[in-house]
Amino acid sequence: MLAEEKTRGAEVSKWFALFIRTIMHPALKEYCAKIGIDYRGYHLIQFEHEGPEDGKIFFDRKEVTSEKLARILSFKDDIV
Repeated sequence: MLAEEKTRGAEVSKWFALFIRTIMHPALKEYCAKIGIDYRGYHLIQFEHEGPEDGKIFFDRKEVTSEKLARILSFKDDIV
């Protein structure tokens, strides 16, 4: 899994989103499948303010609790 963390509700830049969508994701998906790695994609983690302790948390733009985020990142829960 690739995950980008943004604070203060920031978004991924347009050029980087395009790079991930058109180059990185397809290449990693194909390469990982060839060598037997369970690639779980690119994901965005956003904090409303500075971190999980001072506001809301969003995983791929869906609000989650800090406990849910920890479970997702440790592969104990499915991605929301």
